[in-house]
Amino acid sequence: YLATRSGLFRSTNGGTSWTNITPSTAASTAICDMEITSTAAQSRLHIVTGINSAQSYRYTDDPANASTGTGWNSPAVPFAIFNNRAEIAVSGNVLYAMPANGSNQVTQIFKSTDGGVNWAATTGTPPNTVSGSPFANGQAWYDLSVRINPANPNECIIGGIDCARTLDGGDTWQRISAWVGTSGQYVHADQHDIQWWDGGSKLIFACDGGVHYSADKGTTIRDRNTGFRVKQFYSVAIHPTQTNYFLAGAQ
Repeated sequence: YLATRSGLFRSTNGGTSWTNITPSTAASTAICDMEITSTAAQSRLHIVTGINSAQSYRYTDDPANASTGTGWNSPAVPFAIFNNRAEIAVSGNVLYAMPANGSNQVTQIFKSTDGGVNWAATTGTPPNTVSGSPFANGQAWYDLSVRINPANPNECIIGGIDCARTLDGGDTWQRISAWVGTSGQYVHADQHDIQWWDGGSKLIFACDGGVHYSADKGTTIRDRNTGFRVKQFYSVAIHPTQTNYFLAGAQ
């Protein structure tokens, strides 16, 4: 399955050919997130359409046979929809959604406990950054991430500028990282992905500052950027008299 700005595609021959299976009822052909999960009865494929355009959420219990016109379901009660983007996470029948509003902010986290059929805002809201700015700080078009602990659906981590975690299914959200200042544990700003593994005890955070790792579910996070050659240089200056003297600035 391939999610693109031009639609959702399926290949049954290892990528030699692709079939467009974007639901015709979707508000847009641009796919901003796609997740698949196994439940007791079947595999369910979830998609959110709309990137800087009208959004919609759809799911199918027959992803191997769904087409543009058949097999897709709309939620009975959707999460808040904006003309921006949204990220979702899924574990069995539990899903969390982070929709970004027109100001590129995330003001609410939504949750479903019935596989995406019905959604409701969590009691808790995303905390401000360590510097006091809103959680996404107007950058939701660029950096959003959300992942559920596969061993515990009440434990979920969200990322915007900083990272936050809930241990009670969304009733409260606590910031667990800080990218500026001297308080809290450092994780660089602009979160793009979070991955759990090893039975839900370990985490990798992927952000503009590279890779950060936790061996205790986000309680302690440490920089793991050693030996990478991935700096993004923005400018360079040559010394006016010394031939081999350069100054360069990098992200």
